Amino acid sequence: MNNTVFQDSSQKVSFISLLTVLLAVVIGVTLLNPLWANYSPPFDIPKILPAITAPVDGPFYLWNAEYGYRWDSQDPLSLWFHPLMSWLVIIMPAWLPNNIWFWLISIFFGVGSLVLTYQLAAILTPASNLSTNLMPLTLLAVGGLGLATGNAEIPTLFFATALLLSVLRWQIWWLTIFCAALAILTKPNALYLIPIMGVYFISGILKRDMELWGHAFLGLVALLLTWIAWIELV
Repeated sequence: MNNTVFQDSSQKVSFISLLTVLLAVVIGVTLLNPLWANYSPPFDIPKILPAITAPVDGPFYLWNAEYGYRWDSQDPLSLWFHPLMSWLVIIMPAWLPNNIWFWLISIFFGVGSLVLTYQLAAILTPASNLSTNLMPLTLLAVGGLGLATGNAEIPTLFFATALLLSVLRWQIWWLTIFCAALAILTKPNALYLIPIMGVYFISGILKRDMELWGHAFLGLVALLLTWIAWIELV
């Protein structure tokens, strides 16, 4: 019975997450896309159309996917962008343009991010009664409509949330390392997880919880080593 209830709840979370992202896409296409298409930031940046598929720094990930990293160039711009999103675009079939794939990959990670965030919230606030029906309100949060765009931030959120869940609940050593490494390879913003891993490492030691401090330590080391390896490479 418990397994059935959990499965039903999981299906509802996935369904509401999908609806939330689809709502974000509708809002994004009707409102955000015309704004991005008609206005440019006050600095030189490539523009991809439809603009919603790769706004802001999205074009640079697409350039790296299409032309590769420019190792010998005097302009190091391409080296600023971590490789995972470019790699994912590269392996996609050729029957859609790269910017559409970039957008669809971001949307896929957006759905996954909401599902994982709900699970993480249930762990961090066990006494609360989380309602999946309120999930669309996340679009009112600052950056919430980023779920509708092609970007590297939402995939980073996905792997960051998965890392936290691996440390706190799943506690599978290879998954902890995998999520930490992929978070860094998506965007350097994942470095903000290092102090969080430090907190759980200390908490695990104080509680004598070997699983907690062990996985927090694995996550911390994987984040640092992956970042160092990439920085050394570029």
